[in-house]
Amino acid sequence: DVLIVDENVRLDIGLSSATGVMNYLASAMKGIVAPGQPGGDPQLAQRFAGKWFSFSGGSTLSGGGGSTSEMAFCPDGNYYENYESGYYGSVDDGFGETEMSYGVASESGSSGTWSIQGTIQSGQITITYSDGSETTIEYRVSENDPQCYYFDGRLHCYNGPCQ
Repeated sequence: DVLIVDENVRLDIGLSSATGVMNYLASAMKGIVAPGQPGGDPQLAQRFAGKWFSFSGGSTLSGGGGSTSEMAFCPDGNYYENYESGYYGSVDDGFGETEMSYGVASESGSSGTWSIQGTIQSGQITITYSDGSETTIEYRVSENDPQCYYFDGRLHCYNGPCQ
């Protein structure tokens, strides 16, 4: 039995097998992207391969915060993401003395594989996570810097190769 989910695969059946047995799995696997490569347009995938970094944040006299996002579209087809955020602040007692200080931080990340379609200017990157779920990231090039792209509206800039 062969079960292929979310793929269109041509399955040719040979009725003249020397052993009288057909290997359906080997035939089906020929239609799926080879391991070790991202799916989609190979030239476009080469352009996007690497780590992409984003930072946003700000501060005031009584506190501030920020968040970072790093996405890695590796040339071997693997995808990694990491998000971190932190916020800090203080509360005064009304006489200029700090009554209370606080800080909060969080981190999350995940991994999977990636596939890309579109042009250098805009398109979609499909992420298939390790748990089998999928998401699509819309991208478009930054007007100010061709080394930067908006991924789902958040500006990320190229930050080196995958390691």
